[in-house]
Amino acid sequence: MAQWLKDSKQFDELFLLCMTCVFIDSGRRPTSLVRLSFDDAGICTPDFASLVQKLLQWSGDDICSYVVLRPDPVLHFRRVFGEYPAVEITKSMTPDEYLSTLNSGPTQAPNEAIGSIYRERVIVPPSLSWLVHSFVSSEDTDGHLWIPLRWVDRVAEVYPYATTAASSEPLFCGREIRGN
Repeated sequence: MAQWLKDSKQFDELFLLCMTCVFIDSGRRPTSLVRLSFDDAGICTPDFASLVQKLLQWSGDDICSYVVLRPDPVLHFRRVFGEYPAVEITKSMTPDEYLSTLNSGPTQAPNEAIGSIYRERVIVPPSLSWLVHSFVSSEDTDGHLWIPLRWVDRVAEVYPYATTAASSEPLFCGREIRGN
């Protein structure tokens, strides 16, 4: 079972990386990445697990971090549970292992699954060559996947549920990106 992060220094560094993702997603930090949207609930599916594995492969990263940003990781989770809501997703994880990781909770409250107790979350590798920023919502476009433009067709093959910023239609291989 995945362990939640306990080291404050390590979490502080990871939190800064996550805030960079938030700034990219909000347009406050320029990027060459393009945004695709998807239903945030999709993150907890085997199909999304397979996408994360492909993103790790394409970026050359061995891990990425899944971090809950709201509720507040310090004022809520660290204070109540003594742990930060952050887990590592490794390059070799199977979809079942990925889902098991998202179903893990802090040591003191294992039923508080990291995959379901969020209002805002980020998935990011150390290279920042791609990222996910999502909010819990009843809409089907509040999951944002930021990737290099050259990966759009590859993502469409692996995870066809993503849409471009200018369209609410699923991606298909060879589809032209309009807008972002």
